[in-house]
Amino acid sequence: MKQIIILVLLFIFAGSKERNLAFAEAVGSSTRPNVLMIIIDDMNDWIDLLDENGPIQTPQLVRLAGRGTLFTNAYCSSPACNPSRVSLLTGLRPGTSGVYGNKTN
Repeated sequence: MKQIIILVLLFIFAGSKERNLAFAEAVGSSTRPNVLMIIIDDMNDWIDLLDENGPIQTPQLVRLAGRGTLFTNAYCSSPACNPSRVSLLTGLRPGTSGVYGNKTN
């Protein structure tokens, strides 16, 4: 797990400062969109956001979804937890990352 966290941190900080500044200047700070991406794994459709009669109440998620875009189709790269999490955090498929199951180091 430490290797995955280190890998994610490297991806986050890998961009060069000059490239990031050049992008910000080219786009302009006033035209940059305000983006919040929430990645959740192991969440069922029992919440009231996806099913009005769902037993689990999530008023804050409902309010947040009302202010933006809600994607209701879900896809996963693997039915197991670890490969799915690695894919979400790194953008790599299990065949590329080498994480195929929950007992993978």
